[in-house]
Amino acid sequence: MTVELKEYFEVVINSNRELSEAKDELLLESINSLKEALTKFEETVAVNFIKTNEFRGSLEDLGKNMATRRELEALSKNMSDQLDNISVKTNDLRSRIDIGPEEIKSLRSRADINSGERQGEARLWGMIIGVSGLVGTIVGLIFRFI
Repeated sequence: MTVELKEYFEVVINSNRELSEAKDELLLESINSLKEALTKFEETVAVNFIKTNEFRGSLEDLGKNMATRRELEALSKNMSDQLDNISVKTNDLRSRIDIGPEEIKSLRSRADINSGERQGEARLWGMIIGVSGLVGTIVGLIFRFI
């Protein structure tokens, strides 16, 4: 059972060749999978860059179209001043209406007189109905006991 040296080296060389070929195949598979992963990563990065650029564009549009804080404060102050002015004018008009021309005073006094007359008439009718009710009750009691 002696193996010749030449046969031994041929077996070792063949096994080393097979191992080397297997390693080469594994290395090629690894390289191919790394290439695929790199391609997917590059696609993902490109999509993210597109999204980032869209977001930046949206922010830029927002910055162009929105009012600044100073503009809003100036607008708010302007509106507040206008409201104060309207309030002053309204109070002035109220005081003018309260004072008013003589015609308005005479109309007010007529309205007050008419209102007083109506209240007096209502009270009078109330008293008439009350007295007639009292008289009716007394007459009813008299006829009942007679």
